Amino acid sequence: MFFGLIEGTLRWCGLPDGTFRGAFATSTGLWQPGESVIIKTGAVPYRVKANSHGFRGPELRTGLAAARQRVVAIGDSMTDGFFVDNHATYPAQLSRELLQRGLDVEVVNAARGGGSIDRFHSILREVAVHLAPDVVLVTFVTNDVVEVGSYKLPRGIGGALSTSLPGWFLGNTAIGEGLMDLYLRARSTRYSEQHGPESGRRPLDNDRYLIAGGTNYRENALTFLNRYSGTDGMVLQDRFIPVVQASFDRYLGHIDRFYATCRAHGIEMLFLYLPAYPQVYLPDTSMRARDLIQARVERLGGKFLDLTPAFRAAPKELGPLHLAPLDYHPNPSGYAVMARAIAARLIDAGLVQR
Repeated sequence: MFFGLIEGTLRWCGLPDGTFRGAFATSTGLWQPGESVIIKTGAVPYRVKANSHGFRGPELRTGLAAARQRVVAIGDSMTDGFFVDNHATYPAQLSRELLQRGLDVEVVNAARGGGSIDRFHSILREVAVHLAPDVVLVTFVTNDVVEVGSYKLPRGIGGALSTSLPGWFLGNTAIGEGLMDLYLRARSTRYSEQHGPESGRRPLDNDRYLIAGGTNYRENALTFLNRYSGTDGMVLQDRFIPVVQASFDRYLGHIDRFYATCRAHGIEMLFLYLPAYPQVYLPDTSMRARDLIQARVERLGGKFLDLTPAFRAAPKELGPLHLAPLDYHPNPSGYAVMARAIAARLIDAGLVQR
């Protein structure tokens, strides 16, 4: 009764508002089917809408409306599209790019933030292959190396956080939401700064991407290296320390298994290398990780695309391509750069056709 009274009082005060509901993945590792939520826990708020299968985006095209070809995108938050609305994710923009080039290709966003290629492989096996895609896109980011094996895979599928009873409590009750908010404020200075009195008032318009200091590219790159010195920074080296080398070797082994699953189901694989922020703006940053991964993918017979040149050559009028210095995910312009480069590679490699 005591907890009921507290819950009722908090609800009378306007809680919960769904702040953490989108943080919890389903047992498939994707979004809750039919989910529609505004995520306010990061650098900027953004809206997620999932279809009946738990994919961000429209319903799948079937029957007479089926597309000539289907491409499935798998990855972590960079593919899922943290901090941008559905239409600005790279899979959504890729779909429009291909359509503008006269190609009838359905692009499915089968990503969910968190994890590494072992989790992506689970989604490939348990979800993507059943969609009978012609091509699977899988994206590498530098934190994937240290996150190999860091996410448990319930029921054979990867998920960020489970929609178990604790997940439901934290995401759907006023008490749970309040406790989670207090915990994050106590643990993270950045969370507190991003969730002050004004943060919840940001509208879902393009002005949310006008971030102070966004054009200080060198300074932001150095901040990245300092902030992530124990994760991404250890991968941006010409020589890996032993523990990083061991994780990298495990990552390469998972590439082998990912590719084998694609081949077993007659699916082409295009492996995408998404550069870390310093690799774009500090030209002397090591590209060893890219070189090793590209060699492994091409030895297997897969297709590879390094997105670094596309980011470096992006027109200056696009402005910043990331949310730096608040965060280092791409903004809508950054995802547009990705989409154009991927569309060109798909066409040049003959992976999609008119």
